[in-house]
Amino acid sequence: RSGRRTSSTTTSGAVFNCGTECTITQKGQTLTIENAQLADYPGKDKSKPTPPVTLHLDGQKTEVIDSFSPGRQLPVVARWDGNKVSITSSEPGVGFTQTLSVEGGQLVVVTESARHGGQTIFKYKKK
Repeated sequence: RSGRRTSSTTTSGAVFNCGTECTITQKGQTLTIENAQLADYPGKDKSKPTPPVTLHLDGQKTEVIDSFSPGRQLPVVARWDGNKVSITSSEPGVGFTQTLSVEGGQLVVVTESARHGGQTIFKYKKK
């Protein structure tokens, strides 16, 4: 999917950050995000692709790379909440939730931070 950002903040604890484009695939109870962006950090090897993020949509805890601090793993839980996918970081003190939904033919990704307050909203069009 390619997208236009309506807000731009990458914050530690977010499960993924598509930047301007990434690929999201659902197969059964598995959601895979490919080509997500990791934040720039000292020593980042920009020639290597970001590893895919794979989540189980049945509420099973999964360890994923922190999009801001790639040396750190985050425990997250993803599940269906009606017609939306809710992804919650279960690391103490992080308090992040990302919600994915389709609205008007666009993928809408809302990231909320209890620690930093507020939310960011990204909207993507299907390629």
